[in-house]
Formats: sequence, structure tokens, C-alpha cells
Amino acid sequence: MKQRDKTIRLLQALREYENSGRMFTLEEIAQKTGYSLSTIQTYNRKKLRGYLVIEQGKGHFISRGVGNLTDRQFFSHMAQRSYEVTISVNEKLGRRLTERAVDALMLALESYNRPTLHNRVEAFAILIINAWELFLKAELLKVSGYENLFYPDTNHSLSLQDVLKKSFKDNDPVRKNIECIQGLRDEAIHLLIPELQPHLSRLFQSSVLNFVERYKTILGRHPLSGQGEGILSLVVDGSAPNISQLKLEYGNETAECVATFLHRFELLEKECSSLSFSIPFDYKLVLTKKNSESDLTLSYGGDGKPTLIVEVPKDVNHLYPYRETEAIRELNLRLPKEKRLSQYSFRAIVFKHKIKQNDSFHYEVHLTRGHLYSEKFIVWVVDKVSNTDKWVHESIQSYRHYLGKNKSKR
Repeated sequence: MKQRDKTIRLLQALREYENSGRMFTLEEIAQKTGYSLSTIQTYNRKKLRGYLVIEQGKGHFISRGVGNLTDRQFFSHMAQRSYEVTISVNEKLGRRLTERAVDALMLALESYNRPTLHNRVEAFAILIINAWELFLKAELLKVSGYENLFYPDTNHSLSLQDVLKKSFKDNDPVRKNIECIQGLRDEAIHLLIPELQPHLSRLFQSSVLNFVERYKTILGRHPLSGQGEGILSLVVDGSAPNISQLKLEYGNETAECVATFLHRFELLEKECSSLSFSIPFDYKLVLTKKNSESDLTLSYGGDGKPTLIVEVPKDVNHLYPYRETEAIRELNLRLPKEKRLSQYSFRAIVFKHKIKQNDSFHYEVHLTRGHLYSEKFIVWVVDKVSNTDKWVHESIQSYRHYLGKNKSKR
């Protein structure tokens, strides 16, 4: 078997494992590719490990980031000289920090999604802050160099607060989100009680999405790459805790701290007015014959029976998981390369087909005027683009005509 054929099989195997999310051993890779085990071990040590192949312990690995490379990029990478020779100390440290950040993120998600863990809210707060600190320091290391991770003339690395100042503007909602959770971790452990979970979950959900988005922006790939993406949704619904009940359960001091936190949380939500600070949990009321389309179901009472109100809570973030940039990225991952969409063509489709008037495809967050799109919408667009000729072109023509017409009126 020719060397290039083996390399092609290696690329196909890594892509297959990444898409399926399955772990594998080096022996399995050797069998799939035709390489000897010793050759695969050498490739893993010098070219793959920590970059495209991540060790999960006890000789098991996952593939991560291969899907973001073209065939040519992968072949070029495999043809380069050993990373052990060319990689700098700073790059090695940056990779280790990044890997540990992803580990902390996974532990945070796994802890939060374990219903039997009584301190899962506290554990999540500690671990997500750890993930942010490690990743932001890896980012700072790449931009500013090793010496800028430490205070002058000391061996003490920068505090998270100082790293945040270097990484975000003062009014950045992502920074506000991290600082709010950091405050919970450092100063207000008595606030991490089950009764606050509905509010904290919205704060936590935004932090996870912010981390994923920043990771993808910096590294060009998803930090989980198919591993456990189903546990990304953390938001739970619930009413504000009863302060009087909290006084009986936990004492006056904790109850007063909860009241103060809720007030501060509400002010920060209004100040930031952003999904990057906290995820809203909204309800909608529509008059429809289909129960599945509403959040509240009203039925009339007959024969003197009282009217029934059945509440069906819906997680907006779960039903409409894609903002515009995320929707475009997701569509382009599923579409053939020659049919990928630009922001302009995406907006043309939304305009032409009145997507913002279709509740099953679109949701508007009224507080921020943000637009969210459903998985159903993504599937619908992929089907139309893939199977209907000139569908995108017709949408663009209609949108262009609309913009030109409105421009001429000015």
C-alpha cells in the first residue's frame, strides 16, 4: 500500500471517530490504515497528540479538530517536520493550559448534570471559573508571551481579575458574567443553595455558551467536538425564592444575602441587556388549536367546572439554540462546500420566506432584540438549498430588490 493511501485512510479514520464521538486506541488506527503500530505511535507522539488527537487515559483517545482541516491541510501537517523539534515552549504550555481548560469545562458540565450531587451548583461555579482562567491565560500567553502571565519580579501568576482586565473591556457582558460567577465562588458560598438554581442556571448557561464561542473563535473548532454536547443545556425554570421561607430554612443572614444577590442580579441583567450575561426564560401565549404551539393551554369549563390552566414550560435556549452567526456556521457545516451561505444570503432567505414570522423557525428575545433560530429551521434550509435549484438565488434577488426599493425612498 502506498504511503499516501495510508495517510488518506488515517484522515478518514480520524474524521470518522470525530463525527461519531467514539474513543479509539492506536491499535485500532493501525488496523484501519495499514500503518504499523510503531509508526502510528510515532505519528501520535510527534504530530497528532494534543493537536488532533486527545488522550482520555489508559491508552484511549478521541479525535478533535480534524473536521476543520481540508485534505490538503492535513497532508501538509503530516509532511511537516516533528512538532517535538519545531514547537516552542510557550506553544506547549499554551496547549496544556487549553487542554486543562476543556477538562475543567467537561467536569463542570458533568457535575451540574448529575442530579444526585448535592453541591453541584457550587462545583459548577468553581470549575467553570477554573476553565475560564486557564483558557484566558493560554490566550494571553499566545498574544503577550510567558513573562506577561506573572506579576513583575515574582513567581505569582496573574489573578483572574487582572486577566479579565487584559482580555475584556469594562462593560463587556461576558466579563460581567464571569465576575458574577467568580463572586459566587469567592465570597458568597452561602448563596449556592438549591432555591437559587433557576437564576444561577441562566447565568451558568451563558457562561458555557460564551466559553464555547470564544474557543471556536480562537481555535476554529468546538471544544467538545461531539463529546457530551447534549449536556450543554443547563437552564431550569422556577420562581424567585421566598425570602421568608429562606429565613426559616437557612437563617436571616443567608436570606438577606439572597435578597441582595437577586436585586443585584436583576440590575446587572438590565445593565448588560445581553444573552452573553444571562439566558432569558420566556413564555409566550398564542391563540391556537394546536397545544404543541403554545406555552400555556387554556380550556373552557363546562357544566360549572372551573377553567383549567395547564402550564407547559419551554426552554427558549433549547428550542432555538442558534444565533445568526451560529446558524450560518451550522448550515455551512451541513451543506456542500459549493452551496455554503454568506451572511447576506442567509438574511435573504430569512427575508424572502418570512422566517421571523414563523414561530417554529424563529424566536425574538424582546429584551435584547436578538434573533434565535431553531434546529427545525436549520434542517429546512439544508433541505431547500440541497434539493431546490436557484432557491438561494431567488431569495437573494428578492432581498436585493427590497433593499434597492427602500434605498431609493430615502
